[in-house]
Amino acid sequence: LASAEKSGDLPTALGNLNSYIDRDLKSLRAIRSAMYYPIILIGLTIASLTLMTLLVLPRFKVFFASLDATLPLTTRILLGSTDFVKAWYPLLISLAVAFVAAVMIASTNKKGQMFLDKAKFRLPIIGGLVKLIAVERFCRVLATLVKAQIPLPEALDYASKATGSPLFIERIGAAKQEVIQGAGLAAPLAETEVFPTIAIQIFEIGEESGQLDSQLAQASNYYGDELDHKVKNFTSL
Repeated sequence: LASAEKSGDLPTALGNLNSYIDRDLKSLRAIRSAMYYPIILIGLTIASLTLMTLLVLPRFKVFFASLDATLPLTTRILLGSTDFVKAWYPLLISLAVAFVAAVMIASTNKKGQMFLDKAKFRLPIIGGLVKLIAVERFCRVLATLVKAQIPLPEALDYASKATGSPLFIERIGAAKQEVIQGAGLAAPLAETEVFPTIAIQIFEIGEESGQLDSQLAQASNYYGDELDHKVKNFTSL
């Protein structure tokens, strides 16, 4: 909507907004649905291991001790884990609570948000999907603003905020200063190290051909299709 105020193209902006919301909801629902099974499986596994460690293995330990036999190393390690958990379970629980509290506190300040954002992009599979969403949003909004002849530095501000990523906002903000100094668009964005190589190449083609808006729109369509494809593959795992 902020970009619509600058571009004066409210119908297009509302259409883009509808597309963003629809894609985000579908992606989030698909990812959540795919995550239900592994989360439940991991939870059951942890519960089973806890019960075995606290209730079952201690009985086996007494039984094996009565045999006065030398047990294999793996068996000794497994039985030794019961003593470790019993001795240190208050500390283990405290560490888990401290971790959750640290994440919640970090999300309330700028440095913490930046750290969590970087960690989010490093997550297997999920990180790639989140990055695709950010890149697609950036290209879509920037294409709209460039087409409306909004000054590029100002357009970069709005497009970076559209990503919803503190990391993208910070890196693109630094690139904007180089754009103001006449360094072009593709080279400064390449230095941010948050955009895929293909995206940078598309930016370069747009600059050289004088059709930056159409190339940005093409990039947003490409990454939108790529996002849909990866979400489908992820949910089929």
